[in-house]
Amino acid sequence: MNCVHEKELRTALLTGRIQGSLEQHVRSCEDCRSFASMQRAMTMVAEAPIAEKALPDPALIWLKGQILRHQRMEAQIVRPMKIVQFAAQIAVALGWAALFTWKWPQILSLTTDFSISKLIGTSISTGFSTSTISVMLTLVLITAASMFQAVFAEE
Repeated sequence: MNCVHEKELRTALLTGRIQGSLEQHVRSCEDCRSFASMQRAMTMVAEAPIAEKALPDPALIWLKGQILRHQRMEAQIVRPMKIVQFAAQIAVALGWAALFTWKWPQILSLTTDFSISKLIGTSISTGFSTSTISVMLTLVLITAASMFQAVFAEE
């Protein structure tokens, strides 16, 4: 600041009283006006109450820690089960693929003129043995169980 009234203005601002000729000078002098407005703003910032941020309850922090620890433990326990489940789903898919590849002509002839009596009564003439039908039923049951588990599992 390049004004001769700087010291006088600083003293007046600290006491909070700008009177008379100094007040008229502040209105006319750009440096003093900006200094006075800056001083007022800084005083308001300095006098503003500092809001203390409340710390969270230690019991809540402990509880969150326990929950996170249990979630990590659960993830470690469930991981092998998920791997086994995925491997079982792959095995079932491969079983269906093998069955359809191996018995496709018989499945096609069965679907063209489907009847329960043909499925049960003439298993030899259609090419389906009792073991093939039992494999098909087993795959159907495993597939249905896997689907129900996927639908009703809690994630």
